[in-house]
Amino acid sequence: GEQLRRANSAEKQVKEDFDQHKEAAASASAEALEEEQAMEREFKKKTDSMVQQFNESLAQQGARLEEAQRRKQELLNAQDDHDAAQAALQEQLKKIEDDK
Repeated sequence: GEQLRRANSAEKQVKEDFDQHKEAAASASAEALEEEQAMEREFKKKTDSMVQQFNESLAQQGARLEEAQRRKQELLNAQDDHDAAQAALQEQLKKIEDDK
């Protein structure tokens, strides 16, 4: 009977030790998971911030490009107006010459 009682006691002790290890492992893995999730959140925050900055930069470049294209068009229109005015002036000069 004594041996059986000791065997049961030893078995109980082994089970308790095992349960403690299991709890410690579960706790450690929960902490590790929390840490990993915190790192993922930080990484996502940084990545989102970089993407946002890139998009803003792209938008600014797009706006500058549109402005440059608008100015170029204005210059081309002014050049056309100038050419048309010059042609009209030469036409008038030719008429004056012809009328002499």
